Amino acid sequence: MIIFGGGVGVWLLCKVGDAMRPGTNHLVAFVALLSLFDFVSDILFIHFDLGTSEEVSDCYVVAVLFMVISMLGNAAVLTHFLYQQLRDNEELHCWMSANSSITAFIIFLAFTNVEAFALVSCGILPQLNAQLSAAQESQVQMMGLVTNLLEDLPQVIILIIANYRRQQWSDTAALSFVATALAICYSITKRLLSSLLFFSTPVFTGEETSERGALPTLRDAVGRLWNGEDGLPADACTAQDVVPKPKLDVKTSLEVC
Repeated sequence: MIIFGGGVGVWLLCKVGDAMRPGTNHLVAFVALLSLFDFVSDILFIHFDLGTSEEVSDCYVVAVLFMVISMLGNAAVLTHFLYQQLRDNEELHCWMSANSSITAFIIFLAFTNVEAFALVSCGILPQLNAQLSAAQESQVQMMGLVTNLLEDLPQVIILIIANYRRQQWSDTAALSFVATALAICYSITKRLLSSLLFFSTPVFTGEETSERGALPTLRDAVGRLWNGEDGLPADACTAQDVVPKPKLDVKTSLEVC
């Protein structure tokens, strides 16, 4: 309850900040700081708890391995994303060239969690004004699953196993657990909301509407997002926009002719 209450409080503060400064997204900055806090607390736990105790020496090796794998996974998906965007998005290329120092720092943060890359467009500082489309932001959020699967979930399991063996929770272990739990809870909540919004609005393409009004598959939408395209086709429209075509009166048409 304390974690949930703290999360709601931070969310409200971010919304107040956005209202006071239109065009900003303070929640992105909070997520980046949370990711950095989670990463640092994990390092402290691994070094001071697992690295100094013979009882959990095997957990130390596994924890370091998963942390390295997670960072390599983040680096791989971020490199793939940047390669696509810098090749096709001239505005982002120019922005990164003009702000190379701050870009390098953000990319370093993104190695701990790819979602931190969204800082480039959060607007809380004058320099953070890169233009990311909704499709690009969704793609960055999807890539954040790498950290959840390769670092956060294994870290929770290692925390539970290590502290069960030692029969005690140190301050660094508790700190790491709280930070990881916060990151996982936020990530799950955000993705559930994104899924709800995705599935609650049926979308039809022009061709599909004229034929039978079939929905595009989730695989197609995800594929378009992964390739840096819009999640929906260019001729997409919502179900509310679909207007049935009036039937042609053949007799009237012949008279006109």
